[in-house]
Amino acid sequence: MQALLSFFRRIAAFFTGLAAMIASFFGGGGAQPFAPVLENRYAGTEVYEAVQVTFPAEDAAVGAYTVWYPAGAENCPAVLSLNGTGQKTSWFQDYFSRIASFGIVAIGTEDTAPGHGDSAQMALAFLLTQNADPDSVLFGKVNTDKIGIAGYSQGGSGALRSASLLPFAEAFCTVAVISPSNETQAHSMGWDYDPSRISVPVFILSGTADDDAAGTVTSLSQLQETFIKLAGPKAMARKTGAGHQNARQETGGYVVAWLCWQLCGDTEAAKVFTGGAPEIAANPDWQDVCLQF
Repeated sequence: MQALLSFFRRIAAFFTGLAAMIASFFGGGGAQPFAPVLENRYAGTEVYEAVQVTFPAEDAAVGAYTVWYPAGAENCPAVLSLNGTGQKTSWFQDYFSRIASFGIVAIGTEDTAPGHGDSAQMALAFLLTQNADPDSVLFGKVNTDKIGIAGYSQGGSGALRSASLLPFAEAFCTVAVISPSNETQAHSMGWDYDPSRISVPVFILSGTADDDAAGTVTSLSQLQETFIKLAGPKAMARKTGAGHQNARQETGGYVVAWLCWQLCGDTEAAKVFTGGAPEIAANPDWQDVCLQF
Protein backbone atom coordinates (compact mmCIF):
# COMPACT_ATOMS: atom_id res chain seq x y z
CA MET A 1 0.00 0.00 0.00
CA GLN A 2 2.84 2.39 0.88
CA ALA A 3 4.55 1.68 -2.43
CA LEU A 4 1.28 2.37 -4.27
CA LEU A 5 0.78 5.68 -2.45
CA SER A 6 4.35 6.68 -3.26
CA PHE A 7 3.75 5.84 -6.94
CA PHE A 8 0.66 8.05 -7.12
CA ARG A 9 2.48 10.90 -5.39
CA ARG A 10 5.27 10.73 -7.94
CA ILE A 11 2.69 10.72 -10.76
CA ALA A 12 1.07 13.83 -9.24
CA ALA A 13 4.45 15.54 -9.00
CA PHE A 14 5.11 14.73 -12.67
CA PHE A 15 1.86 16.31 -13.82
CA THR A 16 2.46 19.34 -11.59
CA GLY A 17 5.81 19.84 -13.30
CA LEU A 18 4.25 19.28 -16.73
CA ALA A 19 1.60 21.90 -16.01
CA ALA A 20 4.29 24.38 -14.98
CA MET A 21 6.18 23.71 -18.22
CA ILE A 22 3.07 24.22 -20.35
CA ALA A 23 2.30 27.43 -18.48
CA SER A 24 5.78 28.68 -19.28
CA PHE A 25 4.98 28.38 -23.00
CA PHE A 26 1.48 29.87 -22.87
CA GLY A 27 1.76 32.34 -20.04
CA GLY A 28 1.61 35.44 -22.18
CA GLY A 29 5.36 35.93 -22.27
CA GLY A 30 5.66 37.05 -18.65
CA ALA A 31 8.16 35.58 -16.24
CA GLN A 32 6.74 32.69 -14.25
CA PRO A 33 7.18 32.62 -10.45
CA PHE A 34 9.67 30.08 -9.18
CA ALA A 35 8.02 26.95 -7.81
CA PRO A 36 10.14 25.18 -5.15
CA VAL A 37 8.63 21.79 -5.96
CA LEU A 38 11.17 19.73 -4.06
CA GLU A 39 11.35 22.06 -1.05
CA ASN A 40 7.58 21.84 -0.73
CA ARG A 41 7.58 18.08 -1.16
CA TYR A 42 10.15 17.47 1.58
CA ALA A 43 8.52 20.01 3.86
CA GLY A 44 5.46 17.76 3.81
CA THR A 45 4.93 14.14 4.71
CA GLU A 46 5.46 10.90 2.82
CA VAL A 47 3.85 7.48 2.83
CA TYR A 48 4.90 6.07 6.19
CA GLU A 49 2.89 6.51 9.36
CA ALA A 50 5.18 7.85 12.09
CA VAL A 51 5.12 6.01 15.41
CA GLN A 52 6.43 7.86 18.47
CA VAL A 53 7.83 6.08 21.53
CA THR A 54 9.50 7.57 24.60
CA PHE A 55 11.90 5.83 26.96
CA PRO A 56 13.09 7.15 30.35
CA ALA A 57 16.80 7.88 30.67
CA GLU A 58 18.90 7.27 33.75
CA ASP A 59 20.85 10.47 33.19
CA ALA A 60 18.96 13.52 34.53
CA ALA A 61 20.23 15.86 31.78
CA VAL A 62 19.13 13.46 29.05
CA GLY A 63 15.73 13.11 30.67
CA ALA A 64 14.23 10.78 28.08
CA TYR A 65 14.87 9.33 24.65
CA THR A 66 12.12 10.06 22.15
CA VAL A 67 12.09 8.03 18.96
CA TRP A 68 9.97 8.31 15.84
CA TYR A 69 10.03 5.40 13.43
CA PRO A 70 8.19 4.52 10.21
CA ALA A 71 5.46 1.97 10.90
CA GLY A 72 6.01 -1.40 9.27
CA ALA A 73 9.54 -0.66 8.09
CA GLU A 74 12.73 -2.47 9.12
CA ASN A 75 16.46 -1.78 8.72
CA CYS A 76 15.85 1.96 8.26
CA PRO A 77 18.43 4.73 8.21
CA ALA A 78 18.41 6.91 11.31
CA VAL A 79 19.24 10.44 12.38
CA LEU A 80 20.23 11.58 15.85
CA SER A 81 19.13 15.15 16.57
CA LEU A 82 20.56 17.66 19.07
CA ASN A 83 18.51 20.55 20.47
CA GLY A 84 19.09 24.27 20.63
CA THR A 85 19.84 25.90 23.97
CA GLY A 86 16.93 25.50 26.36
CA GLN A 87 14.95 23.31 23.96
CA LYS A 88 13.72 19.72 24.17
CA THR A 89 13.15 17.22 21.40
CA SER A 90 9.60 16.55 22.60
CA TRP A 91 8.66 20.12 21.65
CA PHE A 92 9.08 19.35 17.94
CA GLN A 93 6.90 16.29 17.37
CA ASP A 94 5.61 17.44 13.97
CA TYR A 95 9.14 18.04 12.70
CA PHE A 96 10.42 14.60 13.62
CA SER A 97 7.27 12.73 12.64
CA ARG A 98 7.72 14.19 9.14
CA ILE A 99 11.24 12.77 9.00
CA ALA A 100 9.90 9.35 10.01
CA SER A 101 7.23 9.55 7.30
CA PHE A 102 10.07 9.46 4.76
CA GLY A 103 11.35 6.16 6.15
CA ILE A 104 13.98 7.49 8.57
CA VAL A 105 14.16 6.74 12.30
CA ALA A 106 14.66 9.94 14.33
CA ILE A 107 15.90 10.06 17.93
CA GLY A 108 16.49 12.94 20.34
CA THR A 109 16.63 13.71 24.04
CA GLU A 110 15.38 16.32 26.50
CA ASP A 111 18.91 17.66 26.96
CA THR A 112 18.68 21.46 26.81
CA ALA A 113 22.47 21.94 26.65
CA PRO A 114 23.83 19.31 24.22
CA GLY A 115 26.90 21.19 23.00
CA HIS A 116 29.41 18.92 24.72
CA GLY A 117 28.05 15.88 22.90
CA ASP A 118 27.61 13.68 25.98
CA SER A 119 23.88 13.18 25.49
CA ALA A 120 24.49 12.42 21.81
CA GLN A 121 26.83 9.61 22.78
CA MET A 122 24.26 8.23 25.22
CA ALA A 123 21.45 8.49 22.66
CA LEU A 124 23.51 6.64 20.07
CA ALA A 125 24.40 3.88 22.54
CA PHE A 126 20.74 3.60 23.55
CA LEU A 127 19.54 3.35 19.97
CA LEU A 128 22.08 0.66 19.08
CA THR A 129 21.23 -1.33 22.21
CA GLN A 130 17.50 -1.20 21.50
CA ASN A 131 18.06 -2.11 17.86
CA ALA A 132 19.85 -5.30 18.97
CA ASP A 133 17.32 -6.25 21.67
CA PRO A 134 14.70 -8.78 20.47
CA ASP A 135 12.36 -7.59 23.22
CA SER A 136 12.46 -3.95 22.15
CA VAL A 137 9.91 -2.26 19.89
CA LEU A 138 12.96 -0.88 18.07
CA PHE A 139 14.49 -4.29 17.37
CA GLY A 140 15.87 -4.42 13.84
CA LYS A 141 14.54 -0.96 12.97
CA VAL A 142 17.92 0.66 12.27
CA ASN A 143 20.48 0.17 9.54
CA THR A 144 23.59 0.82 11.63
CA ASP A 145 25.61 1.69 8.51
CA LYS A 146 23.26 4.59 7.74
CA ILE A 147 23.17 6.84 10.79
CA GLY A 148 23.34 10.62 10.48
CA ILE A 149 23.53 13.40 13.05
CA ALA A 150 21.81 16.77 12.95
CA GLY A 151 21.66 19.74 15.26
CA TYR A 152 20.38 23.27 15.67
CA SER A 153 22.22 26.21 17.30
CA GLN A 154 24.10 24.83 20.33
CA GLY A 155 23.02 21.41 19.11
CA GLY A 156 24.67 22.23 15.77
CA SER A 157 27.95 22.66 17.61
CA GLY A 158 27.29 19.41 19.46
CA ALA A 159 26.66 17.61 16.19
CA LEU A 160 29.87 18.93 14.62
CA ARG A 161 31.76 18.06 17.79
CA SER A 162 30.26 14.56 17.83
CA ALA A 163 31.26 14.00 14.20
CA SER A 164 34.81 15.32 14.58
CA LEU A 165 36.34 15.08 18.05
CA LEU A 166 34.44 12.48 20.05
CA PRO A 167 35.21 8.73 20.10
CA PHE A 168 31.99 7.74 18.30
CA ALA A 169 32.50 10.13 15.37
CA GLU A 170 32.87 7.31 12.85
CA ALA A 171 29.33 6.13 13.55
CA PHE A 172 27.89 8.93 11.40
CA CYS A 173 27.73 8.90 7.60
CA THR A 174 26.34 12.42 7.19
CA VAL A 175 25.81 15.66 9.13
CA ALA A 176 23.23 18.46 8.86
CA VAL A 177 23.56 21.54 11.06
CA ILE A 178 21.30 24.58 11.25
CA SER A 179 22.78 27.83 12.56
CA PRO A 180 25.50 26.13 14.60
CA SER A 181 27.27 28.24 17.19
CA ASN A 182 30.32 29.73 15.51
CA GLU A 183 33.72 28.27 16.32
CA THR A 184 34.83 31.10 18.62
CA GLN A 185 31.64 30.95 20.66
CA ALA A 186 31.73 27.16 20.76
CA HIS A 187 35.32 27.21 22.03
CA SER A 188 34.44 29.67 24.80
CA MET A 189 31.65 27.34 25.96
CA GLY A 190 33.65 24.11 25.79
CA TRP A 191 31.83 22.88 22.67
CA ASP A 192 34.92 22.80 20.45
CA TYR A 193 34.62 21.11 17.07
CA ASP A 194 37.05 20.58 14.21
CA PRO A 195 35.46 20.77 10.73
CA SER A 196 38.70 19.64 9.08
CA ARG A 197 38.24 16.21 10.65
CA ILE A 198 34.80 15.64 9.12
CA SER A 199 35.08 13.84 5.79
CA VAL A 200 31.46 12.65 5.46
CA PRO A 201 28.96 14.83 3.55
CA VAL A 202 27.83 17.90 5.51
CA PHE A 203 24.98 20.37 4.95
CA ILE A 204 25.53 23.59 6.92
CA LEU A 205 22.90 26.32 6.81
CA SER A 206 21.42 29.29 8.62
CA GLY A 207 19.06 32.22 8.29
CA THR A 208 20.04 35.76 7.33
CA ALA A 209 18.32 37.77 10.07
CA ASP A 210 18.74 38.81 13.74
CA ASP A 211 21.30 36.74 15.72
CA ASP A 212 22.66 35.01 12.64
CA ALA A 213 23.11 38.26 10.73
CA ALA A 214 24.79 39.90 13.74
CA GLY A 215 27.25 37.06 14.22
CA THR A 216 25.96 36.31 17.71
CA VAL A 217 25.45 32.74 16.53
CA THR A 218 26.45 32.27 12.88
CA SER A 219 27.10 35.15 10.51
CA LEU A 220 27.80 34.56 6.83
CA SER A 221 31.56 34.90 7.32
CA GLN A 222 31.49 32.52 10.27
CA LEU A 223 29.44 30.01 8.31
CA GLN A 224 31.86 30.27 5.40
CA GLU A 225 34.85 29.82 7.72
CA THR A 226 33.49 26.50 8.97
CA PHE A 227 32.37 25.44 5.49
CA ILE A 228 35.81 25.97 3.97
CA LYS A 229 37.41 23.74 6.60
CA LEU A 230 35.08 20.77 6.03
CA ALA A 231 37.10 17.97 4.47
CA GLY A 232 34.45 16.08 2.50
CA PRO A 233 31.49 16.71 0.17
CA LYS A 234 29.51 19.69 1.41
CA ALA A 235 26.69 22.14 0.86
CA MET A 236 26.07 25.57 2.36
CA ALA A 237 23.07 27.90 2.12
CA ARG A 238 21.18 30.59 4.01
CA LYS A 239 17.40 31.01 4.09
CA THR A 240 16.64 34.61 3.15
CA GLY A 241 14.84 36.51 5.90
CA ALA A 242 14.84 33.66 8.38
CA GLY A 243 15.85 34.57 11.92
CA HIS A 244 17.83 32.35 14.25
CA GLN A 245 14.83 31.46 16.39
CA ASN A 246 12.82 30.06 13.50
CA ALA A 247 15.68 28.77 11.35
CA ARG A 248 14.97 25.11 12.09
CA GLN A 249 11.34 25.33 11.03
CA GLU A 250 11.97 27.45 7.92
CA THR A 251 14.77 25.25 6.57
CA GLY A 252 13.03 21.94 7.20
CA GLY A 253 12.20 21.04 3.59
CA TYR A 254 15.77 21.03 2.35
CA VAL A 255 17.15 19.46 5.55
CA VAL A 256 14.77 16.53 5.09
CA ALA A 257 15.75 16.36 1.41
CA TRP A 258 19.41 16.18 2.45
CA LEU A 259 18.70 13.33 4.86
CA CYS A 260 16.64 11.47 2.26
CA TRP A 261 19.46 11.81 -0.27
CA GLN A 262 22.32 10.93 2.04
CA LEU A 263 20.63 8.24 4.13
CA CYS A 264 18.08 6.75 1.72
CA GLY A 265 19.73 7.31 -1.66
CA ASP A 266 16.67 9.29 -2.82
CA THR A 267 17.49 10.47 -6.36
CA GLU A 268 14.71 13.09 -6.35
CA ALA A 269 16.06 14.63 -3.16
CA ALA A 270 19.52 14.70 -4.74
CA LYS A 271 18.21 17.15 -7.36
CA VAL A 272 18.00 19.80 -4.66
CA PHE A 273 21.80 19.82 -4.52
CA THR A 274 23.18 18.24 -7.71
CA GLY A 275 22.85 18.22 -11.49
CA GLY A 276 22.85 21.06 -13.98
CA ALA A 277 20.21 23.06 -12.10
CA PRO A 278 20.08 22.27 -8.36
CA GLU A 279 16.79 23.56 -6.99
CA ILE A 280 18.31 25.23 -3.93
CA ALA A 281 20.62 27.30 -6.15
CA ALA A 282 17.69 28.55 -8.24
CA ASN A 283 15.36 29.17 -5.31
CA PRO A 284 15.07 32.94 -4.68
CA ASP A 285 14.23 32.27 -1.03
CA TRP A 286 17.78 31.01 -0.52
CA GLN A 287 21.11 32.76 -0.91
CA ASP A 288 24.87 32.26 -0.46
CA VAL A 289 24.53 28.74 -1.84
CA CYS A 290 27.75 26.80 -2.29
CA LEU A 291 27.73 23.18 -3.43
CA GLN A 292 30.91 21.10 -3.52
CA PHE A 293 30.54 17.41 -4.36
